Parts: sequence; C-alpha cells; structure tokens
Amino acid sequence: MSNLDPTTVFYPSERIVVLFVTLSCLPVSIFLLLANYFLLYLNVPWSDRRRISSTPGFRPRRILITGIDTPQGLRIARAFHETGHHVLGIGHQFGLLPIPARLSFAVHEFHSLHFTPSTYVKDLVRIIAGRGLDLWIDCGHELDPATQVEALSVIEQATPCSCFALRHHDISHFKTKEHFLTYLHSLGFPTPETHRVNSRDEVHNLMNRAQRQRRYVLYNPEKTAVNTAQGRTILPRSSLSQTYHTISQIPISQTSPFQLEQDFTELDRYKTCAIIVRGQVKAFVATTRSKHGSLRLLDSNSSLTKSMVRFVQNIANKQSRDFDSHLCIDFCAEERITPTGVEITILPIDFSTSAHVSLLGFTGLQGSVQLTNAYLAALDPAEEFDRLPSNAILFGPETPTRNSPKLPPNCTSIYNTCELVGTLLYSIMNLILFRLYASELAGIVVDTVTQMAHGSDDLYCFWDPAPFWWSYQIHTPLRGLANMLIAAE
Repeated sequence: MSNLDPTTVFYPSERIVVLFVTLSCLPVSIFLLLANYFLLYLNVPWSDRRRISSTPGFRPRRILITGIDTPQGLRIARAFHETGHHVLGIGHQFGLLPIPARLSFAVHEFHSLHFTPSTYVKDLVRIIAGRGLDLWIDCGHELDPATQVEALSVIEQATPCSCFALRHHDISHFKTKEHFLTYLHSLGFPTPETHRVNSRDEVHNLMNRAQRQRRYVLYNPEKTAVNTAQGRTILPRSSLSQTYHTISQIPISQTSPFQLEQDFTELDRYKTCAIIVRGQVKAFVATTRSKHGSLRLLDSNSSLTKSMVRFVQNIANKQSRDFDSHLCIDFCAEERITPTGVEITILPIDFSTSAHVSLLGFTGLQGSVQLTNAYLAALDPAEEFDRLPSNAILFGPETPTRNSPKLPPNCTSIYNTCELVGTLLYSIMNLILFRLYASELAGIVVDTVTQMAHGSDDLYCFWDPAPFWWSYQIHTPLRGLANMLIAAE
C-alpha cells in the first residue's frame, strides 16, 4: 500500500489543484502536529521503552531494516524501538528530499542505498560490519530471492550478524509463483488447477469433471495477447451449447497447445503474512482488501483464519530447521456443493517472501512485543523465543502458532490517508466538471469518513507523528510537483 502519487491519478490541471489544496492546509496541519507533540509530552509514552530497557537481564539488540521506506518496514522499526532496541534503517531516497521514515523517532540511523545488484550486497556488508549489527530484516521489494540468498551467504560469512532471509537450499521452491505452487502440489497441498491441453476433447473432459462448479480461463501461452482480455477465454459460458460453440472456435492442437487454468476473479481473496523462524510460525496475520482499497483484518478466532494458519504452519513444518523468513500467501476461498452441504477449500494462488503491510495489524505495545519476540527468536537457536523478561510487560503475547493476534475493536482496517484524500479530491473535481452526481460524492464521503473512523493509517503513530505529517504535507506534494516539472520538459 504505497502513498498516493498525484501524477498517476490526475490530469495536469487537476494536479495543480490538488497541490494547492494540500499546501493551503499547511497552517492547520502544523497546528495539529504541534498539538500531537503537546499531548505526547503530557502522556510520557517513553515510560514503556525505559521500563523495558532498565529491566535486569535485558539485552538490547542492534537491528538493520532494509525497506524502511515501506509502511511495514517502519512498523517493525517502531516495534523494536518501543521494546528497547536500536534500529538502523536503509531505504531509497530521491535526491535531497528526506523520506518520511527518516524523521521517525524509531530510526536511530539512516542510510540511503540505491539498489544496484553489483554493489548492494557489498554496501550491506560494510554497514553491518561497521555498526556491529545483530539481525538483518528485509522489508523492501527490491531484493529477489536469488539476491537475498547471495546477501545472506556473504553477510553471515563476513560478520556475526544473523539474517532473516531465504537460504540457498530454499531458493528452488520459492523462486517464482510457478515453482512455489508446483512444490506445494508435490507435498500434497491443495493447489489451483492448471492443465496443458492439446485438444478440444481434453478441455471438454476437464470441464465435465468440474460439473460447472469451477470457472476456468483458457489461453495460448505462446501468444503475446495472453495478458489481455482478448487473449483469454472464460469457461464455462452461460449455457452448455455456448460453451461447446466457444471451444469449437479455439485452434487447439498438438503443435499449438493451450493452457487451462482455474479462474479466481469471482472468488474472495485473502492475504496472509507469517513470520517463520526455524520452521515454526511465530506470528501470523490475515487480511482481505475492501472495495475501497483498504486492508480489512480478519477475525483471528474465525475458522477461516485458523484454516489458513494451519495451512501455513504445515508448509513451515516441511522446511529445514534454519528456515527464517516471511511467507506471505494469497489465498482464495472456493465453495463447492457436496451431498453433505457446502465445502469450503482454501487455495494458494500467489506468494511472496517479503514483509507485507498487513503486519501493521500488530498494534500497540502488545503488537510490538509480538513482533520483536518473533524476529528475535532467530538469534538464539537454543530458545523458542528470545523473550523479553516477563516482568518487563504487563501482558504476555499470544501463541501465534495457535491464533493470529487479537486486534482491538478500534482497528479493523488499514488505510492510506493520502489515497483516501486524493480519491475524495478527485471526486470533488469530477463533480465540478459534471462527471459525477452529488449522490455519488456523498456516498464516497461517507465511505471515506467511515474508514478513517474505524481503521488506522499505515504511517501514523501517536508517539511518532512526524513521518505521517511529512509524507502527507511535504514529501508527496513535492514529489508530485517534481514529476510534473519533469513531464513538462
């Protein structure tokens, strides 16, 4: 969930209006920022960090987080800071304009690195060795699995720093989506249907076997049109005769085979993110995307969430004891009618080994403790968790292998304020230009207010408000202005 880029949403004249409105709010936003800091001073939120840090036997760790410019990277940095640790962040800064995370209380040191495969790993090793870091956690999206493996190998050979990343013997299973799904199928996990068909009869046989309870997409993988709607045929059609007629028009042959895959466009989709340490799920969260684009957290006690936890834990059980990585899986829920009722099957359809923004579902100090306990378990193989002393906190973390974290009632979704406000301004301009009805705008306003009232922003934190303010009031408008000037040249 990235910040809104005005240049990708509005026409040039409309971008200027958005920038003007944003800058005109500067006096009000500065007042609100100062009010936040005043309330912060009255609440003295640093007591938790001091109390944890001063506990006898507590050992602060030095953590490197790459991808600190992502919402999930900043959330993890805040979790470690809040629980008494030292955080060094690495992100990509454009020119001299600081990224929002650089202004965070939680980021004690910051380095801007441009991702260049030939030098990136060397720069990481130099920084880790020079700062004596204990653990590297990658939260960005620049590193592909192969580069992750290379970085881990070099870092662990050159320094005592532990790495939360894939190892060489894991790469074959987690290289691409196709490799991952093939691997799961070989282990006996349910996976989406995919078939290479050489004749129309094969298509008919597969369709008859499904008894119209599944939708499929048929395409020629050799054609460039495969990624367009024109190159993909959805089956079955509304009637049996239409289905037969459609298939009869497709030139399938031994020399020109087609791909028949299960279609998920009409199924509910869910995103899960797990922190796995030595083959055990230490933390887990599940979300679904609302029609407005925000992430809605699933009930951690629901049967659906528990099924996804078991699915991910079963995958983790098949890994080696040195498997330390994020594992984010996209699931869809398929309903099938059986003689005994409706059967719901969860199917994995995509995956990633990068941290996902859904980790923001770990809220408050309890969420910070859950995250740090999960990651720090990778530092000491003799213990299940490198826990904070029990007297350092008022409550213990839940057991994430059994239940995903229970979230407070006032945090049911995760949204991006810049995106919500940008959509609202865009709708207002459409109303002015007679592209939108007033009733439609009213609905958008109600939806926007509802999301902001019942969810949490992906950057805002009460005790660390500067990144949110800088992103919304300075960074995004100036980036938009710079892109406008570049486009005009």
